[in-house]
Parts: sequence; C-alpha cells; structure tokens
Amino acid sequence: RAVVFFKQRLVFANTKTSPNQLWFSAIGSDADFLESSDDADAFSIASSSAQSDNILHLAQRGGVVALTGGSEFLISSSGALTPASAQIEQHTSYGVQKDVRPCMVGNELLFAQRGGERLRALSFRYEEDGLVSPELSAIAPHIPSEHGGFKEIAYQQTPDSTVWMVLNDGKVGSITLNRDQEMNAWALHDFGGKAISVCALPTTSGAD
Repeated sequence: RAVVFFKQRLVFANTKTSPNQLWFSAIGSDADFLESSDDADAFSIASSSAQSDNILHLAQRGGVVALTGGSEFLISSSGALTPASAQIEQHTSYGVQKDVRPCMVGNELLFAQRGGERLRALSFRYEEDGLVSPELSAIAPHIPSEHGGFKEIAYQQTPDSTVWMVLNDGKVGSITLNRDQEMNAWALHDFGGKAISVCALPTTSGAD
C-alpha cells in the first residue's frame, strides 16, 4: 500500500498478509529484496506495539516515518541504517486518516488525523530526539468540522506559502503557512460548485 525512498533504499509497506511489515531494498538496488545480515543488503522490520495498525503512508523525517491508523512510528538507527541497527519506535499516537495523503511542507509532514477533522504537522525535533505532531487546525476547528473533514491536501509554494484542502462537502479550505514568521492563517473558499480535487502546478516566470 505504501512506498518511499530513503537513503538509496526503496521501502515498501503493508501487504494483504503483512499489514504492519516494512521491506527495505539493498542500497542502490531497487529490485533487490533478498535479505541477509550484510550492512548494504535488504532487510524487513515490523512493529509489535499495542498501538500498531495497518501502515497507511510512509515518509522521511529523521528516518522512515510509518503512519498508521493508530499511531506514528519512526524507523531509524544511531548510525547507518543496516539490518542489525534498524529500530522501530512509536513516537505519537494520533493516527492518520486512511484516504488523505499527507503533504510535505518545508520540514514538516502535514497529515489529517484519524477522523478527518484535525490537521497535524509532523516533524523531527532533535532537542526531543523524536517526532512531534502539533495541531494546525486548533485555531479554526470549525472549517473542517462543519464541512465534513478533509478529503485532499496540496501545497502551493509560490507566490505565497499556501496549503489547499478539499473538504468533503465540496468547499475548499486554505492555510497561509509560514513557520519562520509564525503565520498560520485559515480561510474558507466557495468556488460556486463542488470541488473534487486540487493540485499545485509549477509555472515559469512570466507565464499566465
């Protein structure tokens, strides 16, 4: 179900028979999943936490982040990530909404919390040596709650740092988000019809 690249390894997670398992390819060889104890070879790892659930999304934040329906895990190591050094630990316990793909914004991974009505910003904080997931939607909880929750998230980097969110009733929400200036301003948009999906496309200078 989930896939990500991490330090020259291709990572897969969640098959029908092993929903909590992750498979890491050999370094620099995306098709090599033959496991051994050699540092550069492929390996697999699974969580045995009581909060473990099906892995729904993968991302990179200080290691490989596995987002499940019940909590957020980090697969990392104190040095190079090898079959012998890899560790999986639970860091937060919010859970991610199944069908809403997380969105990377700067150094943070924005994801809809389980239930679909809260937006969180996951990041790795070195001073705490772990992941944190503060809520972004706390200042405007009525926008997702009154419009059916989040359906899709997209990030527009320029001309302003804006996160666009399709809501389940067809309205669109946005956040003007600038962490350096501590800006987190929400707005609700009605385009006169039901929004189905949204994406951000790069444009060249001077283009319409």
